Amino acid sequence: MSVTGHRQWPRLLLAAGLGLAVAPVLVWAATGHEGYTRWPDAKLAASDTATSEEDLDLFEDIGLTTEEDAMAQPDIESRFALGLLPGGFTPRYLVSVASVATVGLGLCSVGAIAMRRGRHCVLLKEKQP
Repeated sequence: MSVTGHRQWPRLLLAAGLGLAVAPVLVWAATGHEGYTRWPDAKLAASDTATSEEDLDLFEDIGLTTEEDAMAQPDIESRFALGLLPGGFTPRYLVSVASVATVGLGLCSVGAIAMRRGRHCVLLKEKQP
């Protein structure tokens, strides 16, 4: 069975689907293994700045800080991370490992069904006189 131009598209669908199923897992691993998709946020970046001396003095006057609190730096990260699940319902947050891999597995299914039907049709044509 040679692969001709009109019968090659199921294999291309299968390859594209596999790529779409594997690529988001690699991106997820590269961006920090987050549970939910997140994007950089200006409000988070602003809240990550160190507390000013005036604010520390005010908190110290009322007894809400210690030396350890004054030295501690906030660790809120404002960065992109592809998550396993969508991080919200806006289009930008719907991208996740689950959503992209589902599209990839759908393409794989269509390609596999088309390849199977193509083989079945070829076998039927060969049996007819």
